[in-house]
Amino acid sequence: MSGFAQTLARQTAQQATPPMVWAAAANAHSQGADAFGLADACTFPDGWPWPAVQYDTWRLLGSPDLLARVDKHYRVQSRGVRIPPTWLPGGDPPLPQAMEVGQPLVLELRIADDLARWQQDGRVASVRLTVRISAIEASLNAVEISLNDRVLPEELLALNDLNYRLTANGAVSPYGYVYEFDLPPEYHP
Repeated sequence: MSGFAQTLARQTAQQATPPMVWAAAANAHSQGADAFGLADACTFPDGWPWPAVQYDTWRLLGSPDLLARVDKHYRVQSRGVRIPPTWLPGGDPPLPQAMEVGQPLVLELRIADDLARWQQDGRVASVRLTVRISAIEASLNAVEISLNDRVLPEELLALNDLNYRLTANGAVSPYGYVYEFDLPPEYHP
């Protein structure tokens, strides 16, 4: 059995999206989970009563075959300032971590999808790797990002500036950049 929670507790996103939930469930199935339990004390991501989108999201969790066919958004878990320490075993997030000049920072990103199979069937529309680095000025710092021990070329990179963002509630922090790579099949994980 695997427990999951949908709370992100971010300024711009409070709850995990359906593709995030499906990715977590697919990963749990790939590690042997045969059931899921809600690990939030109170799970009302879209209010009560649960709307159809919530039922549609959760309905797929018990079927690895159905999960294999939906879009997924895999993520490395991070702890925001509003997220307390977890009580689930092995649930402490690996992020944030401080970067040191000249020292590699290695993070594990588990991906349950058989991308080669789905690519062969013509079912893969896109695969993107998005890395958000806070407290950095991209023009002043050289960053090299690798996936499966292969450096990703700059031709695949789209750099998105998050230094000044506003919502109705004020400024969004922390500042930084998003390094987004649109991966061709030869770079798929």
